[in-house]
Amino acid sequence: MLNLMTDNNAVRKPWLAGLLGILTPGLGQLYNGQKLKAISFFLLIAVVPSVIFLLLAVTDWSIILAFAAVMPALIIVLYIYSILDAVMSARSINPTFQTKYYNRWYIYLIAIICSQIMIDSLVDSRQPVKAFRIPSGGMENTLLIGDHLFRNTVAY
Repeated sequence: MLNLMTDNNAVRKPWLAGLLGILTPGLGQLYNGQKLKAISFFLLIAVVPSVIFLLLAVTDWSIILAFAAVMPALIIVLYIYSILDAVMSARSINPTFQTKYYNRWYIYLIAIICSQIMIDSLVDSRQPVKAFRIPSGGMENTLLIGDHLFRNTVAY
């Protein structure tokens, strides 16, 4: 009789694929052996929006506002879809799934750490726009108390 839990064969657990997908976009697909799909989801959800906002910081504000309105909803929809796709793929994978060289716990840990470092470096350190509120009347000839300003931080 064929043993499905040997080193080379493993049954994919849908709940684990979903949990990994929640931790990092695309990690559930990596767990399922879908390397290209995992990279695609990660780039679409984590990296591309950050890069787009950085590039648009030096362009017209109307374009930035349009992206700012649409991008969060698109990211949330793609994030939920990636989790559901990981769970459904894990359910539909052949029970005699051959594990890949990257189906190891330490690879998943490295992927989570690298993705968090990459996302933090793109989002936190280089926010393209910073908001300010004028608290006092020190520049009353040009600005009023309570005025709100946006500064392009990429240009400086």
